[in-house]
Amino acid sequence: MSIDKPRTRLEILEATPSGLYADAKNLFVGAYTRLQILKTSSNFEILESLKTYEEYLRGYLLSEEAEEIIKMSNPVNIKRVNELVGEYNNALSRIKKERNAQLGLDILDRINKVFIER
Repeated sequence: MSIDKPRTRLEILEATPSGLYADAKNLFVGAYTRLQILKTSSNFEILESLKTYEEYLRGYLLSEEAEEIIKMSNPVNIKRVNELVGEYNNALSRIKKERNAQLGLDILDRINKVFIER
């Protein structure tokens, strides 16, 4: 019986159709979960701004590894993700004020689509 060796982060990046590091989806998963919960709650103050793709990787990985993954990532999709992160962050005060979880979820769904598109 052979055991496959675990894939490296760079191998994971190379295997993604979007050319983005798959684990970077975590940059918005927490916000997505909070917004789902807030559909039935009222504590919108728990929402925080999102980090850009690069900020997330630099905070999540060792510096050298983060820079290598950023360099190998699809620059068009990095830009698209970062623009949507900016849109979310700009809408955050409105989301909180209006208690509009759906507005945030719609933006996060668009970020997710970038990660899964070919």
